[in-house]
Amino acid sequence: MHLFSTAHRVYMCMCFTSSWGCAYRSGQTLFSWVHSRLKIPSPVLSNVQMQQRLYEVGDKPKSFVGSQEWIGSVEIAILLHELYGIKCELLMLPKCCPSESLQKVALKLVYHFSTSGAPVMCGGSSGRAITILGVYVVEYSKKQDVYLLVLDPHYSGLDDLERIQHSPWCYWGAATSVLSKTHSHNLVLANSPTQKELDFPERFCTNKALGSVQSTGKGVKTEWIFEETDSDSD
Repeated sequence: MHLFSTAHRVYMCMCFTSSWGCAYRSGQTLFSWVHSRLKIPSPVLSNVQMQQRLYEVGDKPKSFVGSQEWIGSVEIAILLHELYGIKCELLMLPKCCPSESLQKVALKLVYHFSTSGAPVMCGGSSGRAITILGVYVVEYSKKQDVYLLVLDPHYSGLDDLERIQHSPWCYWGAATSVLSKTHSHNLVLANSPTQKELDFPERFCTNKALGSVQSTGKGVKTEWIFEETDSDSD
């Protein structure tokens, strides 16, 4: 069993975004993990602050700020790099993929949680984002069962960690069910942050208008590794 590595609680946004904000919440969970690892005292960005940052880096138009438009895995990878200097691997899992591809993803997740330990944001064609906190692989003589620990960002109840942990919003699910073949999936695997990578606080400054921490680095470029897993269909 391999779980994300932090003793701190992750962030679950209580904003009224139940119909459009799941990817924002999943991203905020990753940001919260970075803050806990690097002991950054400031709060993570709100949905509007995330939109503002995406506009500032040229990824979105000005009309995007303050809207209820969805974001996905690519936007979360951009924000992780722009805000914290963290490089991400974007693992693409096409729909109708064979079980062998799912096993490759399981091995990737085992390695990721054993090294980086960051929560994994998962978006895709279903329009519903989730956060993966762990992976459990059961091996038999001729097959392998994979289970994922899921934190569902659609939770909108009380900010009660014990309640969340024992609710349907935090659960172990079979990977074949969580990563359904009827949809494609994009998993954001973030590198583990270090003080050297962040260069805090020289590389960052506080934007008082937004109340957030933003990058002032020059020539920042986001890099991803796109891995096309095997598929029986396009």
